[in-house]
Amino acid sequence: MKRLFFVFIMFVYITHSFAQTSVGSFVRFPNNKLFGRLYKPSLAFIKSEEKMDLILTYVRSDGYASFDENSQILFKFEDGSIEKLPTWKPFATKNSYDSMWQSVTKTYAHFYITNIGFDIDPEIINKIVKDNVKITKIRILFSNGDFKDWEISKSYQKKLIKGLTKSYNEALIENKTRKSLLDNSEKDF
Repeated sequence: MKRLFFVFIMFVYITHSFAQTSVGSFVRFPNNKLFGRLYKPSLAFIKSEEKMDLILTYVRSDGYASFDENSQILFKFEDGSIEKLPTWKPFATKNSYDSMWQSVTKTYAHFYITNIGFDIDPEIINKIVKDNVKITKIRILFSNGDFKDWEISKSYQKKLIKGLTKSYNEALIENKTRKSLLDNSEKDF
């Protein structure tokens, strides 16, 4: 668990060092239950100079997830609407690997971690953050044509929206703080 947290911190550090971005906290789906927690995908908002986007962290035990410029993430909302989010342009993924010793089974658990960004329209952000329209299903389309669906349970839908709203607000606050520090970099120099 410490290593997975370390990988997440390194991802945030790398993201911050190569681009002027601010990242909110990640939210797991389809639930946050302990069983299988390390292999559940998670989402977070990321704020750059121009706009707000969404980052997906996808973890597998048998190899990296395969994404390309045609990959998408789909949200199905409680009002029946479906929103498609395309990958960032220019397309890029960040892959990392980690392992953890399982003392009970005396084997290593392997974590192939893929991070990918998706463009998200302001209308969809408002639907999630301001209107709190619950997400009932999430689909991820991979580069090979495969897809994976997650039904979001009624009991977790509100928590998912609350977590995404928190992530959005954190990204905004961090971005405001970052800009303030950059604007005042020469003060008291």
